[in-house]
Amino acid sequence: MDILQKSKNNQRRIGLTGGIASGKTTITNYIRKHKNIPILDADHFSRELIKPNTYGYKKILDYFGNKIIGNCDRFLAITGNSWMNRLKESPFQSWEPKIVHLDLAVDRTYFPFIKENFNPIGKRRFLYIGHTAWYKNTSFLEEIVQKLPNIDFAWMGGDQLLKNIKRLGKYDFSSQDAKNIIQEYDFLITVGSSDANPTTILEAMAWGLIPVCSLQSGYEGFSGIQNISIDRIENAIATIEKLQSVPEVQLKKWQKDNLDCLDNHFNWERFSS
Repeated sequence: MDILQKSKNNQRRIGLTGGIASGKTTITNYIRKHKNIPILDADHFSRELIKPNTYGYKKILDYFGNKIIGNCDRFLAITGNSWMNRLKESPFQSWEPKIVHLDLAVDRTYFPFIKENFNPIGKRRFLYIGHTAWYKNTSFLEEIVQKLPNIDFAWMGGDQLLKNIKRLGKYDFSSQDAKNIIQEYDFLITVGSSDANPTTILEAMAWGLIPVCSLQSGYEGFSGIQNISIDRIENAIATIEKLQSVPEVQLKKWQKDNLDCLDNHFNWERFSS
């Protein structure tokens, strides 16, 4: 029986709400597993509503986007260069005359260099930092990890479970404990499907990790940032396996390229000029 029909037939409906990390998912998973009560997840339906090119997405774009942009003199697009490179092919092409592109920035003072040496060839480790909103595409990361059981993947930043990915929890990046953990990893990986340009990539560059990210995470054409496909799982796996055999001298070169890039481009002086 359809879950919506089941809900209609029930005499009582229970609403469950709460703040971030308050235990909503834990409770609903328990109810679903042990009580066989249908669950209608508002987060799920809201994500479905705003997926690109859906009816809801187009209505929201028209109502909130086009009407607002029409009344603006300039629109500051704080987003990655890969999105700007594809602006003419996107639903936002009509905004181009008003757009001022701004890349993000970090202050390296708050993200000191900590990655002095890399793990040996074949023993390289991957770290994901972030949350699990739909555009972070963590289900694809789970698929990658499932097909590469001999490679170490970990996640910093959440309390949920991601399949086969070591959960490290939440940390204050300024703490020594966080720095000690981060420097054990070699690559920051993020496989977003519609991510503007996550600052974690720049933070990882400052620490000395090598970013591995999808084009849909906003960054492309940077020598020290390694792009990974999210269109074909086979290509993504090939990228991960290739990175396992990259000589350390090349990783060090990518490190230097990234630090130069932060100093010369991804800085607040350029951002605010």
